[in-house]
Amino acid sequence: MFATPYFRIPLFIGLMVLYIALIGSIVPFLAVVFILLLLFLLAFSGKLPQPIDNVVRWIWQRLPFSSQGRTGSAVVKAKDTTAKGTAVVSEKKRREHCREEARSALEGLLGAEEALESVNRLINQIQHAAGGSGFGVHAKAVMILLSGPAGTGKTYISEVVGKLFYGFDVLPSSRNFSLTKNKLVFQDAGSLFETIASETHGGTLIFDDADWLFEASAQSDERPIGEVGSALQEFVNEYPDNFLIVVNGSSEKLEELIVGTGHKWLRDFHVITASTRHLELNELLELADRRFEERDFSLENEAVPLIEKQFKREFSDKKEHFENAFAVSQLVNRVIAYRSQDVQSNASRIIRAQDVEGAFNYEL
Repeated sequence: MFATPYFRIPLFIGLMVLYIALIGSIVPFLAVVFILLLLFLLAFSGKLPQPIDNVVRWIWQRLPFSSQGRTGSAVVKAKDTTAKGTAVVSEKKRREHCREEARSALEGLLGAEEALESVNRLINQIQHAAGGSGFGVHAKAVMILLSGPAGTGKTYISEVVGKLFYGFDVLPSSRNFSLTKNKLVFQDAGSLFETIASETHGGTLIFDDADWLFEASAQSDERPIGEVGSALQEFVNEYPDNFLIVVNGSSEKLEELIVGTGHKWLRDFHVITASTRHLELNELLELADRRFEERDFSLENEAVPLIEKQFKREFSDKKEHFENAFAVSQLVNRVIAYRSQDVQSNASRIIRAQDVEGAFNYEL
């Protein structure tokens, strides 16, 4: 009976009149209404912690105009079809925007072809999982082991992949949680995971630079991966399909996790291996040419050897950050900025040899 709006409407009006009569003023009532409206707005915009969000949605679903709904659901089903449509569209648009933004960021990312191929296979598996939920796998959670040299974009890929899966309606949130050595050494892993769960109802846990997990400390032969792995197993069993796990590190250490013994907790995960790599010189040149074209510039033939010379100089200096393809964009921007200073020939969209020389202060 309490579930029908026909009963709740007079009940709501009666309680309102009784409240005003007892208090003797309408001001406190209006204050309560204002606070509730504020909480509803925060809940629908995803700004409230999950426990408070659930309570607010429970109240919303029991207001006179709400005839049905699910506690904790991302979309509140209201009797008013306009409100319902707005909520659905808003959530759908957020996910679509996140999905397209993530795909755009990953598209054409040189040096990470294998990693992106593994991610795309999982996405295809999700889309073809008839009637399934979550990642479309039987395990409690998905773990991506992403190996590769330093500076090749592992952390960046991990963060974007989490947003991509949120866009595909697999994860309930696009939030990323970076779990570094400093966080895990000074806090119990299980307590840390529970703290994360209390703040959000899902997201991506990123174990960044995780080689230390497989190394014994000076005081003990025990490696941290055992304790962390067991805590992670309990965590995903309590919150199945809510979190994506990404572990970044060297190929040597991550291979130990797969082929080593004593990792029974890993059975509760659907494990995907992927890797990144350094870029070859010809790939960097190809990427630079592509970036110039995207800005509607073309390279003069005499400018190409100078660009190549700059790449070789960066390699000889062993600047680790340059091994990341994103540094190419910085180089392109620097040359274009110098080119734009030439007011007399600014109308031309051709990068000349002197532009490259000037941008990097070469001796003529």
